[in-house]
Amino acid sequence: MEIALRDLIASELKKTAALIDRLAADAAMIALVDSIARRCIAALRSGNKLLLAGNGGSAADAQHLAAEFVSRFNFDRPGSAPSR
Repeated sequence: MEIALRDLIASELKKTAALIDRLAADAAMIALVDSIARRCIAALRSGNKLLLAGNGGSAADAQHLAAEFVSRFNFDRPGSAPSR
């Protein structure tokens, strides 16, 4: 049973890696993300705000992203020391 689970995990990680490789090679996707990032930057520099929304797990993702933006804009946090 444990071996089957490890195989499943390895398979899913390989699928994720393949998707990332395809996205990284997709010039249209890179251009789209670049455009979105530049619009977000321009909005914030102009004193506007970004609104993030979601439902269920996507709401949690939106909240997490909002927290990352706020914490990085308010102050740079030092990196954590590796656990020993």
